[in-house]
Amino acid sequence: LRPATARRVFSCVARTMLDGAQRLYARQRRSGIKVRHFTVSNCVVNMVSPAQYREFLLPFNRVFAREYGVLGIHNCAWNATPWLAEYARIPGVAYVDMGIESDLARARALFPQARRGLMYTPMDLATKPIEGIRADLRRVAEEYAPCDVVFADIEAGTPDARVREAVEICRELSAGRNG
Repeated sequence: LRPATARRVFSCVARTMLDGAQRLYARQRRSGIKVRHFTVSNCVVNMVSPAQYREFLLPFNRVFAREYGVLGIHNCAWNATPWLAEYARIPGVAYVDMGIESDLARARALFPQARRGLMYTPMDLATKPIEGIRADLRRVAEEYAPCDVVFADIEAGTPDARVREAVEICRELSAGRNG
């Protein structure tokens, strides 16, 4: 392990991300769109321990948050539980998403004001019995709502009827929560 080298590489990556975002946001402003947030895709955060995240990546996520004031954290459909406490150390987290294996109640408690998303896997959508999907979504509603449920990357072979059923379950649960 070469901590100094890792920090140098991550610093270059972070600077490139900020420079790219600043250029993109400047172009968008010229067309009348003003963006005031930054989103990090922690799609492979599960490849580092929470301690490694704290030491090597958290400082840069804090820079992004400081630079833009509002930060979104995307975790794909991974279990984000090991990193939640670290994410909570970042000011301005306004969006966070994660997979169903995460400690959803803890995430809601740590990010009560953030928009929360649950990334439901395309494999579960395609292969779980509908009652299993209903149980999953009921748990999401009880432990994590209000939140968005994201059915991303749906496989071409997943029947349209299955997608409609899952969306209908979300509607029913949402109506029950609000009604």
